[in-house]
Amino acid sequence: MANRLLLALTLSSSAVAVADPGEPPPRVAAPECVDAQNGTGLSKWLAEGPKLVGRYEIKNGTTITAGKLKISANGEFIPDRVGSTTGEISARFNAEIIDKAERLPVLSDNNDTGFAPGSARVGPYRVTLKVTTKKPLVYEATVERLGCEARATHKPLVDGEVNTFWMSSNGVHEMRFSNGDWYDKNDPVFFITFSSELDPGVQQGDKQHPHGYMSMEAGNGSMSPDDSADLYYDKFVEGATYTLHGHKVEIVKILFGKDTVWKEGHITTRGNEPTAHVLVRVTKLAPKLEPAPGKKAVAPRR
Repeated sequence: MANRLLLALTLSSSAVAVADPGEPPPRVAAPECVDAQNGTGLSKWLAEGPKLVGRYEIKNGTTITAGKLKISANGEFIPDRVGSTTGEISARFNAEIIDKAERLPVLSDNNDTGFAPGSARVGPYRVTLKVTTKKPLVYEATVERLGCEARATHKPLVDGEVNTFWMSSNGVHEMRFSNGDWYDKNDPVFFITFSSELDPGVQQGDKQHPHGYMSMEAGNGSMSPDDSADLYYDKFVEGATYTLHGHKVEIVKILFGKDTVWKEGHITTRGNEPTAHVLVRVTKLAPKLEPAPGKKAVAPRR
């Protein structure tokens, strides 16, 4: 598939969810992950960047221990894949936290599956797998500690409340404003940002500097223009503002990694994975007064 860096914001207009007493508490992002420093500077851990745990060789069909993780990989080389002149690797890998002190309360959060070449996020770690040899099939796994989990939750905003936070391919890329922690909670608003891995082996054109595109989307799955908004290419810029479902959303700042370049809506990267950080400001707007027919709206007394 073509490489791309996609940043998506999705908002839902459903009622505020109420957490089940039997559920684990919502994930609250550490301030070091999401809070801007000195106004609009990167959060502490984003500024420090990923910390390399190590690089590990994995033979196809085997499982290794990599620090506090267990990683397994299985795949095959398909020499006659349609559309490929040199063959293609079809492989999946799984990463799991095995250190008891670092395992998360929700069991499913302790492992993630990705495709090779590609990345997976598990707890505070990112695991990136690439193919080093095709015959025999051998991989290299790069394990980094990001500090931040991929998902975080913030309580729903009240009228007039403002929340500004960093989302990043190196940090939190899913932020929910909800009292619950599950996907079926009908969150009043949630944001998702993510970046796909580079796959230079299937890039068209300039394989030395693979390129893709950026976009930001917002909506709840409805086709109505009132329920969604898209920011593509040159519209995805600092200062972009829109309103959906009673929330004003502002793109305050966009920063890229040193090897990721954005120009006219397209990205070019010389690294293993595109890196982007987006500072988002969300304001809960007070509902508009709708006067009865023939009557003027009267503002509530303070």
